[in-house]
Amino acid sequence: MSYKKFYNIFSPFILTITIILITINLIILYKPLYYVKIDSLNLTNFNSKENIIRNYDYIIDYLYDFPKNNKGEDFNLPTLPSSPEGKSHFKDVQKLIFKMNLCLGLSSLLSAIIVMKSIKDKYFKILKHTSLCLILLPIALVLPILINFHSSFTLFHKLFFNNSNWLFDSQFDPIIKLLPQNFFLYMSICIIGSLIFISITLYVSYTFINIRNKRKDYALC
Repeated sequence: MSYKKFYNIFSPFILTITIILITINLIILYKPLYYVKIDSLNLTNFNSKENIIRNYDYIIDYLYDFPKNNKGEDFNLPTLPSSPEGKSHFKDVQKLIFKMNLCLGLSSLLSAIIVMKSIKDKYFKILKHTSLCLILLPIALVLPILINFHSSFTLFHKLFFNNSNWLFDSQFDPIIKLLPQNFFLYMSICIIGSLIFISITLYVSYTFINIRNKRKDYALC
């Protein structure tokens, strides 16, 4: 395989990985996505809205506060108890997010180089190829999620965690009542929807640039 062919395949893949990881981070960190679902998911049946928000904010801050957690600070929800297994699972999630962001750091660096080279070489087809790569993932994920989200959710945990600590008992980890599967389904739909939107935007951008360049070539003739 020639260098050019390898570059044309490799570049959209790296950009796709970067966009996916950034999108996942933004959806997780955007706390209002959870706030707006508190009432519709009937979470106030288990706790006050104020306490629900406090506990959720703590979870997100904990998962992304890498230096503090690397010093071994324990997971302690503001108003709810947690079992040792529950605390261990949130630590595992924190480690998973940390690894994800290490990958994001590397892919972002490569993406910056790819974007600069593409602009220099006027290789705008990369927008089209990245768009197509991005659309394939949502299509691959939508069907299993829509058919059986519970099975998809279970498979995800079995793939990324080497223990059963994610199987919370609400008696010892009442936080599970405030994080129902329907909320994770909602987040998954937000991520997939965002990726589809970005894919369409990239394709439209490529089409616009392509039309503009053709008009310039026609004008020169």
